[in-house]
Amino acid sequence: MSMSSNIGRKVKKARKQKGISQASLAEKIERSVDTISHIERGLSLPTIETVILLSRELDIPLHHLLDLPNPNEKDNRRLNQIEEIQAIVYNLSDSELNTVLKLLKAL
Repeated sequence: MSMSSNIGRKVKKARKQKGISQASLAEKIERSVDTISHIERGLSLPTIETVILLSRELDIPLHHLLDLPNPNEKDNRRLNQIEEIQAIVYNLSDSELNTVLKLLKAL
């Protein structure tokens, strides 16, 4: 599926879920109804400015609209790794903990 088709499908779905017409969406983001129609049908790729306006108006995260990785995923993965390390460290003996501390400082 092309990027324009994918964006269009997501815009249309979000717009319908919000129960607003193409005309209403067009008015809110100061674009023409034809522009919204062309975007939703995948006939044109919106400008980045229009994508940002659509993202805001339809409450679609920009990364989702553009099929980019979730910027919070890395943070979540990092937090999960830290929690896993904490659980392991908590169960170490004193001598093992000293060894781990020395290894961490060496990194």
